[in-house]
Amino acid sequence: MLECELKDINLLRNAMEPVIELIDEAPIKISEDGLRIMASDRAVVAVVNLFLDKKMFSKYQLDQPLEIGVNLVSFFQILKRAATDDKLVIKADKETLQLIFIGKSERTFTLPIINISSEETPPIDKLEFVNKVKLKSRIIIDAINDADLITDSIVFSVTDKELKMSSSRDTTSMQSIVPKSQLEKLDIKEPCRSRFSLDYLKKIIKASKISEDLEIALGTDYPMKMIFDAKHVHMEFILAPRVEE
Repeated sequence: MLECELKDINLLRNAMEPVIELIDEAPIKISEDGLRIMASDRAVVAVVNLFLDKKMFSKYQLDQPLEIGVNLVSFFQILKRAATDDKLVIKADKETLQLIFIGKSERTFTLPIINISSEETPPIDKLEFVNKVKLKSRIIIDAINDADLITDSIVFSVTDKELKMSSSRDTTSMQSIVPKSQLEKLDIKEPCRSRFSLDYLKKIIKASKISEDLEIALGTDYPMKMIFDAKHVHMEFILAPRVEE
């Protein structure tokens, strides 16, 4: 059985928001180190890997490792019911998941543990990324919003001098060029170029609420890894490219 307490409910809520945009239900693996959600969306275009370190919680008690299937959308909707000054207590066993808000009153929500289909998550640990870029999330947000005015995809191009994001349709186009001097890290082994769905990126970039910094890793016509790190929270997204003919 798990019992843990959390004061910063907003951090958990912000971490869960991009997850439920992609995945409606998933197993939560609970260990002595913390909680992990790793699953792909139904189309197997994106994979989410969220880790909540036990240090995030003011209290964390677990008698043995546990894996529970949870409706993440319901979980998130309940989190949204927290008042500003509430403390959250989470209790879980093989049968139920309880979320208890303690503030001016004590409110308890109970969710059933559900069976999750045994579809395998793509083997993302076998992916090899040779190009890495770190920058402010705001730059990516602006590029996504700019490209969204034009079409439904965006191209990421990286050289040893810059990161370029571009989009075009007919005679209309946009591009956002970020020179090396404005990047926090640019580790490039070879120039690369890949196109990605804006619909997915608009969902993933909501993770910027937990971190103003973003690290991306990519190749040519290759999946992109997007990493958001906050204190005691680690989020990774793997997004498949749109391969151009």
